[in-house]
Amino acid sequence: MHDGVRPANSQAAAAAARLHGMRALVAFSNPMLRDIVYHFLHGLRLAGLHSANDSLDAFKLIERVGYDLCFVDYDIQDMGGPTLTRFIRTCDNATASSHVFVVIADPDRKKAHACRGAGADTILGLPLTRSLLIDRMRRVLANPGRPGGRAPRQADTGPVILYRGVSDPGLDILPARPVVAVAY
Repeated sequence: MHDGVRPANSQAAAAAARLHGMRALVAFSNPMLRDIVYHFLHGLRLAGLHSANDSLDAFKLIERVGYDLCFVDYDIQDMGGPTLTRFIRTCDNATASSHVFVVIADPDRKKAHACRGAGADTILGLPLTRSLLIDRMRRVLANPGRPGGRAPRQADTGPVILYRGVSDPGLDILPARPVVAVAY
């Protein structure tokens, strides 16, 4: 594939094809992180790719343009990622049904629950890589309506991986940098 990431199955291939016609918003206060995420998305042939420096810029763009994908900084200036995510979910255009990815520099249980409660589809931790971001986007698109794009599970009775101090399997914070490998 042109973006250097090969889909693992037919669902992933279909999700990759859907990416090419989507519009994305990158809303980060941190200019370095905003530029990195923008660069990761730039080569995907998205129909539109816009960036916002703060919540107010994001509001203005959301009101004018409908987005399919929204990438939100948890610590975005003016109001924070969970509040911006809530605004996205309640706006009066197509953006309300977009896929929201919140990036948290230092994730913990409280932040993750705040983002999930606000309507985030996926929570990503740092460090963030291009292949990780694209893989998560494809998983979300291949499994719409599932938090984090995960396939439905029978039950969460198996081992729980602890991600940087968070042990709730429903939070699905990435990247997986286990603090403790496995807990039963």
